[in-house]
Amino acid sequence: MLALAREVGAEIRYWSPWNEPNHPAFLNPQRERCDTASPVVSPRVYARLARALKQELDAAPGEQEIVIGELAGYDAPRPAAASVTEFADALPRDVVCEARIWGQHAYVGRTGPTRRNDIAGDADLDAAAGLLARLKRSLDAKRCTRPLRIWITETGVGGERAGRPRSLDPAELIAGCKAIDTALRSWYADPRVDAAFQYTFREADTFPVGLVDTSLTTTFPAYEAWAAWGSGRAPGAPAPPLPAACRG
Repeated sequence: MLALAREVGAEIRYWSPWNEPNHPAFLNPQRERCDTASPVVSPRVYARLARALKQELDAAPGEQEIVIGELAGYDAPRPAAASVTEFADALPRDVVCEARIWGQHAYVGRTGPTRRNDIAGDADLDAAAGLLARLKRSLDAKRCTRPLRIWITETGVGGERAGRPRSLDPAELIAGCKAIDTALRSWYADPRVDAAFQYTFREADTFPVGLVDTSLTTTFPAYEAWAAWGSGRAPGAPAPPLPAACRG
């Protein structure tokens, strides 16, 4: 990858060892047994990947650094998946403390009735504050010489739950816009959070959290929230007002 980047003239500064290593679809097994009381084993495998990546990046020319974590936003243990705090607690100190940035996925939405059995992640209304508060406690317990910065590397709002069909009811779309705006305000006020990234621009049928529909002809109200926070606004400027499209 580094050789290809040099060949095409691209600079790849930030590298992630693995995507959602606490998610059973990306790293398996997660536990010794499919039981929430069973110890998690996935952090040990992830630690090997992270150390190997760091060794390669350290030996390569140029400036590259690891973004550690990239966890699915599970705020509760699952039989086949590790919660954010379970995973972070079990990570070796050297793997956490060698990094400067922690990547966290935090989708915004309402919890459905099958939350503890769903592997789409916990798209809760408190993902902006509750999930990060627990994560920061886990990271700070490692006693690194410097607190890790946090990037929300995936976020978005869609249906009842991220990964479920999106309702096109205007009231639901407006509620989603208000929810993502609330999350952005919370992250903006958090001195540890440096950035938040909308997961997709165009809608994906299998994971409908986009800002425009699949035909690229209709924008959802959440688009207006992101436009208000972006659109040439200075990074240190006050939080923008809620857009009219999101007031309802």
